[in-house]
Amino acid sequence: MPKQATDKRLVGVVVPVGALRSKNGIGVGEFSDLAYFALLCKKMRLGLIQILPVNDTGFESSPYSSLTAFGLHPLYLRIENLDEFATVDKAIKTRIKEAREKFDKDTRFSHYNVLKEKLEICKMIYTANKAEIAKSASGGKLAAWINNNSWVKEYAVYRRLKEANEQKSWQDWKEYKTVTAEDIEKLWNDKSLLEEHLFWAWLQEALDTQFANAAKAIADAGLVLEGDLPILMNEDSCDVWAHPEIFTQNLSAGAPPDMYSPDGQNWGFPIYNWENQEKDGYSWWKKRLAIAEKYYKAYRIDHVLGFFRIWASSRGDYSSTLGRYVPYTAVASRDLKKMGYDKGRIRWVSQPHIRTNEIWDTLKSSWGGAYKDAELNAAANKIFSKALERIGNEELWIFKKKIKGEKDITNLNLHPASHGYLFRKWKDRLFLEYERGKFFPVWYFRESTAYKSFPENEKNSLKNFWTSAA
Repeated sequence: MPKQATDKRLVGVVVPVGALRSKNGIGVGEFSDLAYFALLCKKMRLGLIQILPVNDTGFESSPYSSLTAFGLHPLYLRIENLDEFATVDKAIKTRIKEAREKFDKDTRFSHYNVLKEKLEICKMIYTANKAEIAKSASGGKLAAWINNNSWVKEYAVYRRLKEANEQKSWQDWKEYKTVTAEDIEKLWNDKSLLEEHLFWAWLQEALDTQFANAAKAIADAGLVLEGDLPILMNEDSCDVWAHPEIFTQNLSAGAPPDMYSPDGQNWGFPIYNWENQEKDGYSWWKKRLAIAEKYYKAYRIDHVLGFFRIWASSRGDYSSTLGRYVPYTAVASRDLKKMGYDKGRIRWVSQPHIRTNEIWDTLKSSWGGAYKDAELNAAANKIFSKALERIGNEELWIFKKKIKGEKDITNLNLHPASHGYLFRKWKDRLFLEYERGKFFPVWYFRESTAYKSFPENEKNSLKNFWTSAA
């Protein structure tokens, strides 16, 4: 943040760029509108403009669900400010006029429709000028920009593949689901794909220029432009696809349960693998912050606590009640054994136990009296055979080892009446073994069947252990 911003308090405004609609835009606020907004803010004696994230999210409307840590959103491009616009034909100008008239009627902009229309118009302009753009990419201005923004190669390859796969997540692609840096470079250099790749690079260079110009206009007006950097990345992003080694994809970031969200929050974003990032000096983060400094005089990092610790739960769960803070000091098997826990006792506290009659009672209760014995038997037996395994000859069951979370339970195609009960039982444990021989107490451990079965002296023993471990 600049010196003047730290010497005095500033009054500012927070606004999404998309909200700054003007007669010059196409259905949505654009980067160029920031310059005019700065003049208004100056008249109002404001000192700061904070905007929401502006990275490319594709057709996902949330600004916090970006496809890239570096690329800007084509939604905010001012098409008529493109260098190539001077030579566009009447058909393109008519298309722009019709699009503007169509979307200006809407009080709320349609993210999908506006973006789709703007991309189609951009491709028309690109196609009409592709020879000159290709020449610029082989030794001109665009080539220099690509050289200084090497991230755009993997972004362009990713965007082309995403279009070829009908915008599906890279996890659902048939080809190139897993790639190396060499694979990406080979695809980028494939001459048969060059035209498609250059479209995305050309678009990003134009966005960079327009946003930088807007940032300069804000600074020239004497205001501070503050950005918003979400600490996490969407799992379906170029960065997770191209650099899986810097993410821990089997864990999903979120927040623990509270009075407003008893199941916690599962944001669906992978957490970072800080050990791997440390190996190259956190180069990915340094690059991300360096790009932010091109535009912003200050920036907010959303969920900055995530740099130090973050609540994470299994990707296999919908909720985050079985999550833990990462990093976390584990309870080891040897610690439990020192407390007198044998193998059976450790299983009792770390795995849900289900009585046979509970399955029948759950199904009967959900159906009321409207069931046939044959249907009830079939539904119950399917649960026993597909989801559970018996403990010896007891009328007691635990989940099969192949069940790793709530999503696995859903995928078994059991009777819907059993889902709520099985989800509750999945969480019914005192400890969760998240790695072999490593445990942590779950958030609602006091409500678990195992904990409630303990005599007071054993509960106190656990309390004393946690106090000494802390």
